[in-house]
Amino acid sequence: MHLIDLISDSLVIIICEAEVKDFSLAALYSAEEIMEITGARLAAGLMRDEAAEVHTDTRTLPEGAWFIALPGKTYDGHDFLGDAFSEGAIGCIVGERAGYAIASTSFPLLAVVDPLEALAQLARDWRRRVGPKIIAVMVNRSEERCPAGKFCYDDLQTKHRTEYWRVAIESTGAVLNAVLNMNNSTEVVVVEISPTSPEHIRISLSALEPNVLVIAKDGFDHFRMSSSQQEFNEGLRDSFAELDQDTCTLVIATTGQDVLIRSDDFDGKKLCFNEENDSGDADIWAGRIACKLI
Repeated sequence: MHLIDLISDSLVIIICEAEVKDFSLAALYSAEEIMEITGARLAAGLMRDEAAEVHTDTRTLPEGAWFIALPGKTYDGHDFLGDAFSEGAIGCIVGERAGYAIASTSFPLLAVVDPLEALAQLARDWRRRVGPKIIAVMVNRSEERCPAGKFCYDDLQTKHRTEYWRVAIESTGAVLNAVLNMNNSTEVVVVEISPTSPEHIRISLSALEPNVLVIAKDGFDHFRMSSSQQEFNEGLRDSFAELDQDTCTLVIATTGQDVLIRSDDFDGKKLCFNEENDSGDADIWAGRIACKLI
């Protein structure tokens, strides 16, 4: 069985340490709630009353969960609707299509315009229900912890129920999965992201609605090197446009002029590392500032 290349649930690293045993449930949604939040319609099958988790990979799909069919570059989740049915899924969230490869006439299919956007809408809803403070750290694409993110987690986990998500080498879908897997007693989240496209930035930030956005000193470097100048500028513009200027503070550790110039698009509170006035490592400075803002 194939793993949809857009998503990798198993690679999302969530560190909660001693707080894990006290945490409660992740996101659960009924068909009615999914339809209300995403604008879905019942395209086939029968309505179900049960609330269940939403998953993106049929290989790890728990019995009784929703499967959302995401199209990827190599594989399409819609090709695995039969697998979801055989694994005991409660139903599937699918894109609008003329037909679906599923034999059962009672198995519910909830059709949406764009499954990835629907996943983002559900993630944003859950983020608002739980209501944690979120520090999003834009980092370079690496498996190593960012000093800013690590500093924030080490400091905040001693005071709050804190989750640390390192999805810097993952896709947009992995960020949304992490949000939906967030326990409903979480108070603070520190999440490291390395954007790979303007869409990645837009969807991730719209779901996270961060209270603090930290741009690490090498933040956006991977995106800069893998994109055209136009795409890079568009991605930066989307980053700042998605932020709520009334509730989010922008903390910039990088001294890259392109980032600093584009940050002028953000009208909210903004703090920038100054090599002349601020001592020490820029990322540690950013982490210290972010913690004070929580």
